[in-house]
Amino acid sequence: MKKLKEAFFSEKGMGIVNMLFCLSLLIRVGWLTVLTYLVWAAYLVFCRKHAESKASRIINTVFLVFAAVLACVNLYFMF
Repeated sequence: MKKLKEAFFSEKGMGIVNMLFCLSLLIRVGWLTVLTYLVWAAYLVFCRKHAESKASRIINTVFLVFAAVLACVNLYFMF
């Protein structure tokens, strides 16, 4: 688990998120889309905690809210 966490929060982290977005475009499954938004939200939380400037924290928070809303909307349409 620790190795996965280190890989996710390194420079490879955004690559993992981008790969999930590409997979969710190719494979149109509702749970994969929700998983992608949740992984993106987790990555944004990490980026927000480690941001150095206030502007970066604000931008990451806006994207975090956007990812959470999209995950909720996808969950709503799944059920």
